[in-house]
Amino acid sequence: MLATFTTKEGLLVIRSEDLRRIEDMSNGCAITYLIGDESIARPVLGTAQENLNRITADEARQLAAYAEMQARSQQGLPALPIVRGGKVRP
Repeated sequence: MLATFTTKEGLLVIRSEDLRRIEDMSNGCAITYLIGDESIARPVLGTAQENLNRITADEARQLAAYAEMQARSQQGLPALPIVRGGKVRP
């Protein structure tokens, strides 16, 4: 799954499995993540708890959507489309 963070420069999107640390620092919040074997630390907006809560909620929604898709499949029903970003248009 992907995790999105807001930095002063814009958005930072990383794979959540590459995330190694979220911590509050004296000058804000920082995350540490991997790219290959390299460990990278970046400052991000918000607190560590706010970012962790958002990531946890995003992953819970994705897991719930997957569970619903599996249940529909087991009942012989077609999968519902998953809307990603933007508004659903009628």
